[in-house]
Amino acid sequence: SPYVKFELLAWDPFTTPTLDHFDWYQRLSDFGADENGEIPNDDEDFDLVPRLMQFITAPYLTQCVVDSFNPLSTQHNKNLLLLVSDLLIYVDANSNEFKTLLLEILQSFHRCLDNLPLPLPMCDQPNVLQFCRRCFGKSLKFLLNAVQWARLMSTKMIHSLTLEKLTSEKQIPFIKSLKSLDDSLYLLNKVLEAYPIEWLI
Repeated sequence: SPYVKFELLAWDPFTTPTLDHFDWYQRLSDFGADENGEIPNDDEDFDLVPRLMQFITAPYLTQCVVDSFNPLSTQHNKNLLLLVSDLLIYVDANSNEFKTLLLEILQSFHRCLDNLPLPLPMCDQPNVLQFCRRCFGKSLKFLLNAVQWARLMSTKMIHSLTLEKLTSEKQIPFIKSLKSLDDSLYLLNKVLEAYPIEWLI
């Protein structure tokens, strides 16, 4: 356990999204195996790696989410999705450790959205319009990242985060405030394209 924790300290999950590259994983995954490379189900070493994943790796990854996860980063989001999906190979989805990890990811998205500005363009000054459009672009990136978590989290929770809190409360008012119909239709189409089609039926 101390060796596992020590090796995790050098791991950046957002740049190295694999669970099987660790030295401890390579050593322990075959620990207790017979000459055919198999571990009997009744062997006490059978669930050694899953236990380490649940009680050490999952909490460490949760802390990494708290400290470093950027919901606006495509790379962070892609790598974290990959890691959490792989973690399910070893960890029960109903375990407290896994539920805590998903909850912290969801809270990270909520905190990010709370601090994501999307001001309405109240004048025609080019610099103001450019800033407002950049903010809208960030909101689209947030949306594209967030909807991907519907396959691992409750769809209802992701609906609340995206359809209700982001699109209804922020993006639609922004689109309605635009003077150009072409611009409004373009941005509305971008928002709709970000959602799974079945959410819009």
